[in-house]
Amino acid sequence: MEGYIKGRPDVPWWLEQIDAGKEFRKKYAREASWDRWRSYYRGSWSGDVLPVNLFFTLLRTVVPRIYFRNPSISIGPAKPGLVNMGFARVLERIDNKLIRQMGMKKQIKRSVQTAFMFGSGFGKVGFGGYFSPTPSSESTMFDKKGSLVEYRERTFPNMPWFANVHPGNIIVPDGLMDYEQSRWVVHQIERPLDDIRSDQRLDKPTGLKSTSNESFKPGDRRHLKMGLLYEVRDAKTQSVFVIAPDKEDDKVVFFGHDDLQDKGFPIRPLVFNEDDEFFWGVPDSQILEPYQLEINEIKTQMMKHRRIAIVKILVRERGMDIEEAEKLVSEDVAAVAFTKGDPRAIVQPIQASSIPVDLLRMAQEIVQDVRETVGFSRNQFGEFNSRSGDTTATEANIVRQASEIRVDERRDMVADMIVETMETIHQIIFKFWKEETVVDVVGPGGAPIWVRLSPSLLKE
Repeated sequence: MEGYIKGRPDVPWWLEQIDAGKEFRKKYAREASWDRWRSYYRGSWSGDVLPVNLFFTLLRTVVPRIYFRNPSISIGPAKPGLVNMGFARVLERIDNKLIRQMGMKKQIKRSVQTAFMFGSGFGKVGFGGYFSPTPSSESTMFDKKGSLVEYRERTFPNMPWFANVHPGNIIVPDGLMDYEQSRWVVHQIERPLDDIRSDQRLDKPTGLKSTSNESFKPGDRRHLKMGLLYEVRDAKTQSVFVIAPDKEDDKVVFFGHDDLQDKGFPIRPLVFNEDDEFFWGVPDSQILEPYQLEINEIKTQMMKHRRIAIVKILVRERGMDIEEAEKLVSEDVAAVAFTKGDPRAIVQPIQASSIPVDLLRMAQEIVQDVRETVGFSRNQFGEFNSRSGDTTATEANIVRQASEIRVDERRDMVADMIVETMETIHQIIFKFWKEETVVDVVGPGGAPIWVRLSPSLLKE
């Protein structure tokens, strides 16, 4: 089978595929522009530029309208009957508790932001430790001495978790268009070398060398020695394996069946602007950048015109003492300054023309173009529309509905991602939760009812 030799991963073949996937991401996810877009959002401008930070404004306006502030799941029974209705209520209660415990709200918010900025966002489901390639019946988050080898919050033994994964750490096959048809997906992981060497889930990790991830800056790691791992999930063989590309000898440090693939890959993409040819989405930043640069240029020109328009005073050399000249620009009212000769021949105020009106109009047009691109009105950006009441309620409602369609489309994508995530989590807990659990549900009249059952019963 392609990609395997005698039942084991063919490492050179997979590394070649991964390198091709990286080039694919670099080109079609516009990876070369990511640092520049980040600098726009962070407000890192040169000192001679007067910016209007559209990136920051739009992200802080759009993201809260897309992610769910209090995400929750509603489950209906697949079969009729009071018993099935009760099971659905119990499973719904379990899901909503897990959503809060996993901190899904925060992770979804991060995925929405990366999808807006870089075109694609990702959420990953796991069970037990964050670096467990596939669920294990034992707690493997400790080394032989009892010290933790991973310490991410909201990960617990025998419990599912959900986390945002940056698109710079996801690799898909070169030329992929439809994620549902992808044979494999890779999560690129960088971990402290000491943790990797102490991780009992990995085979013979002692030969690892320190490496650097090109998506990080040297100072970001605070002098920790880091190791690079590729976590590969292959849908064709339903397997998962971990490659240490910088390891000296056998580079496969984990290989096993992937119990997280029962509902497809446990890594779910979030793409707002799909490309009809390739998997990687079109970043909103790509569309927004020309407007950002144009309005910065306009505002900078306005700043320079404003400086020129300020009144200047020309004084003939040695026509006034320095102390007298300072009186001309002091805050004193009706200050008296003495000149050495006829004042009209010594002092001459000048003022250039004011800020061109066309610059003001062009700045407003740029902002309007941005609103139309995103689909938000002035009021939805938190600004007051100062029109004099000539807009009817019907017209206002039409504009509102048109805007909400565009926002609701993105919210639907986020909702689909949450539903797909919880379906994956269902398969995990049905398979690995063996002991009975007690769940509180709301009964008739709002009275709390405590139900004790085996999670495997909920599978039906």
